[in-house]
Formats: sequence, C-alpha cells, structure tokens
Amino acid sequence: MCNCIEEIENKVKLEHDADLVRLENSKLQFGNRGSEVRHAKYKKGSNVVFGRSHYITVPWQYCPFCGVKI
Repeated sequence: MCNCIEEIENKVKLEHDADLVRLENSKLQFGNRGSEVRHAKYKKGSNVVFGRSHYITVPWQYCPFCGVKI
C-alpha cells in the first residue's frame, strides 16, 4: 500500500503553513480508501433536487495518484 495521500497532505501543510490538511473523502473505516458519491432524486418533470442527498462510498481498488493496487 502506498502513502501518497499522507505525502500530499504533508506537502500542502508545509507549503501553506497549515495546521490541518485533509484530502476530503479519502479515508474510510479501517484505513481503506475511497470516494463518496452523492445521489438524489429530482422533482418530477424538473431538474430540482427533491428531498435530501444521500451518499455511498466507493472503495478505491488502485491509488488515484500513483496507480499502486491498494
């Protein structure tokens, strides 16, 4: 497993003198990694979102930065 995300977060922290840097939607439970996908329904006959959005997590099979299998 690679450490690309940690390296990117540390690099941004140093370059911008930041106290907190977090690549959003990158860390899942138990150290696995993935992205959140938002889904919602439209009101009938329009493109206005009806109700609230829901999210599902899609786990990464490969690192999106270096391509190493996770």
